[in-house]
Parts: sequence; C-alpha cells; structure tokens
Amino acid sequence: MDINVQDTSMDARMEADINQLGLNAPRVPKEHIDMLMEHVQYKTHIVEGTTTTVAVAILPMGTVDFTLAIESTACIDKSNFNAALGAKYAIEKAAVSARDKLWELEGYVLALCIHNNDMALAQSLEPFDPNNTINS
Repeated sequence: MDINVQDTSMDARMEADINQLGLNAPRVPKEHIDMLMEHVQYKTHIVEGTTTTVAVAILPMGTVDFTLAIESTACIDKSNFNAALGAKYAIEKAAVSARDKLWELEGYVLALCIHNNDMALAQSLEPFDPNNTINS
C-alpha cells in the first residue's frame, strides 16, 4: 500500500513564488525540510478494542528519537475497520504535521541565528546527519 509522506505541493508553490519575486533574505530552504523528512520514521499502534490507529512521526538523531507529531484515524463502525488503511492515513496525517513542525522548528533556529548575528550558521543550515550527535 502506497503511503504519501512527501506531499510538498504547497512548499514547491511557495518556493516558486519566492524565487519569482527575487526574495533572497535568509530562509529555511525547502530542500532542507525535504532532507529532514527523508529521515522521519513512523510507528503505528491500534488502540485495543477500538478502531483507532495512532501514528507517531519520529526523527532519529543519534541516540535520541525526537517525536515530531502524533496523529490518529478511526472509523465509527468496526465492520469498516481496516488496519492497513488506518495506518496508511494516520501516517499521512502524521507526515503533514511533522513537516509543519519541522518548518516551525527550523524557522526558530534560523531566527535565533539571525538574532545572535550568527549569519554563517543561518546561511549554511548544514545538512542533517542523524549519526552526528553531541556525544559522537
């Protein structure tokens, strides 16, 4: 079953609009968020005795698994319940929320860099390496 965790149509449209207008102030590049999303993992759980499926979007960061989002799906009648579909759509919802959270968090990091006059860091937004941790 195909699960779409990379629906970036609005991000692509926004990036195109920004480029068309020639706006070039520091910003989090779409490619940076795309790259982070490639590392996001999803775990699902069916709540016992219900038709509720919960999906958790997790970004592994070395020895730390950072939870980005938790979403759920459910159906009213148990005869309509399908575990695979529940997982599929819960993961898709979690992916959208995780992407939005990454934009928020990475935007905060960029704003903090700008505030601290750390423009070198702000402009680099180094590629994410899940194996590169404080302890490695």
